[in-house]
Amino acid sequence: MESKPRKLAANYGISREATAYAVTLTRKTKRTRKAFGFDEHGGIRAALRAARAWRDDFIAANPMQYRRDISQRPRRDSKGVPGVFCQRDSTGKPKLWRAHTQIYPGKILQKSFSVGRYGRQARKMAIAERARQLAQVELRILTGLLRGDAAEKLHRHRGPPEPIRLEIDPDLPTPVLVPPEVAHKRNKSGCSGVTCIISKRGGHTLAWVARTRARGSYMRTVFQVELLGEAEAKRLAIAERERQLQIVVG
Repeated sequence: MESKPRKLAANYGISREATAYAVTLTRKTKRTRKAFGFDEHGGIRAALRAARAWRDDFIAANPMQYRRDISQRPRRDSKGVPGVFCQRDSTGKPKLWRAHTQIYPGKILQKSFSVGRYGRQARKMAIAERARQLAQVELRILTGLLRGDAAEKLHRHRGPPEPIRLEIDPDLPTPVLVPPEVAHKRNKSGCSGVTCIISKRGGHTLAWVARTRARGSYMRTVFQVELLGEAEAKRLAIAERERQLQIVVG
């Protein structure tokens, strides 16, 4: 009697049933299954050889997708460009457009663009940023939990990655030079890049600061509360932040 083979890397996608070996593979959300009966193929080992051969032909004809290709796939709950999302205010009006991409496990890139600052260009700038992020996605196919020979088999049959299918307006500011638009959760001004200096003794505000990164260095301006008053110092810091941003994108 022929013994049951161990679950080897060579048996990727193959499972043993009562009277057959079955190959089950999924490509682009479509599941394909084919059974190879023991009696039909003249025994257990012959059925396994037939299943492996058919599996290898299927992999060659239907290579696994790259991570980047899957990132570009439209989602069921997505309207418009995958990876580009709109954040709305309490009245339902667009507030921010955000580009969001996982470039490899554990590493996510995201950047937001204010409608108040960039108007209709905010969405276009988010799409341009999304294209920049996609270009950084690791060009590896998804092998799930497979390792060793099974993963290598899939890599041998991989095809070329799909192109990045996004149209970019050449007149837009370069996304990488645009500072973040979302204020940090501890930011008390509500404006990204505008923070306050707090007294360690009394806990009161000493100054408001506008700070913007530009090409590897920082622009920083401090407005003293003692000289200007807190409300005016904060207002001037926000206005200064706007001026700094115009210099960066301008």
